[in-house]
Amino acid sequence: MDGFASITWHGAHDAGTGEDREIFTTVDFARDCRGGQFEIYFCSTACLRAFFNSWVEALELKIRNEKRRNAKKRGRGE
Repeated sequence: MDGFASITWHGAHDAGTGEDREIFTTVDFARDCRGGQFEIYFCSTACLRAFFNSWVEALELKIRNEKRRNAKKRGRGE
């Protein structure tokens, strides 16, 4: 069994209201961890917070990029 850790963002659900239904993006932190487990250690809660903030920032960047890509597609009538 392999373990993983990722955060995922998606637009509105099919039955819900809102924008960006076509966007689903994820940022992996750990992939293919043998035995399904992994550990991370931090020297302080400040470092822990910085790590998670950088992880969320990476996800936000991917969201912005997907929104731009989808806007271009809509502009071309795809």
